Amino acid sequence: MTSLRSVSAAALSALVLTAALSLAGCDIFGKGGNEYRPRVTDVLRVEVEPNPVTPGDTAVFTCVVEDSTDRSLSFVWFLGGKLDTTSTNSTEWRAPPEDSTYNFKVQVIRPEDASVQSTQKRFTVTVTTGDSAAAAGLTRTR
Repeated sequence: MTSLRSVSAAALSALVLTAALSLAGCDIFGKGGNEYRPRVTDVLRVEVEPNPVTPGDTAVFTCVVEDSTDRSLSFVWFLGGKLDTTSTNSTEWRAPPEDSTYNFKVQVIRPEDASVQSTQKRFTVTVTTGDSAAAAGLTRTR
């Protein structure tokens, strides 16, 4: 009989401990308590200077993030078939000789903190000669 009581007491203790630990971790869940919400570094926008860009010229891409002063961020630029990883929020790209529209993306990661979810932002760059830009009604931004 004694062993049955000690087993019941141990089971009850384990149940109480499990419930307490479950409730202690609720701050990482949403208002309903059942949806996990990881921390995220928000990408606000990607600036392209100039856009449109002339074939053969260089454009500068700048990723504007919510945590702009955070020095632990890394930026992975997916530029067509080329991958460029930087520790700063900008990179340069030389426009190819053909007039076209290019779709790229940047991914923001925090390598030293796996609890922060990476985010990405897609952006478009137009490569066009000055004559093509005027005909299309596009203006250069500087």
